[in-house]
Amino acid sequence: MGEHGSDLSFSGFFVRFSATSGGLFTDVGVHEIDSARWLTGVPSGCPNIKKEVNKVYAFGQPVQHPELAEYQDTDNGIGIIEFANGVNCVTHIGRIAKNGHETYVEVFGTEARVNVNNVSVS
Repeated sequence: MGEHGSDLSFSGFFVRFSATSGGLFTDVGVHEIDSARWLTGVPSGCPNIKKEVNKVYAFGQPVQHPELAEYQDTDNGIGIIEFANGVNCVTHIGRIAKNGHETYVEVFGTEARVNVNNVSVS
């Protein structure tokens, strides 16, 4: 099954790594956030390419591994990003999904919704 969703994910191997990883959103979420940037036309749709984001809200809890709190980190988190081009992104990121690694994207437009890779792997 690989690193995500395997026994390795539940072992907490990443707790020591958390001290230098930059936290859940930097360590794990960078891929989803970069994909959101690409899907929504950032930075090409931003008037000032040096400012891609207007606002960010992020929060989480160290549910499975409370020792992550020592590093001000979390094992599950929610992020809300308002990009400078007016597009919003909501993401749930976790290190300990019991159903395995699950990644999908839903893009909502004014007339339709598109699902990408909306298949759960368990």
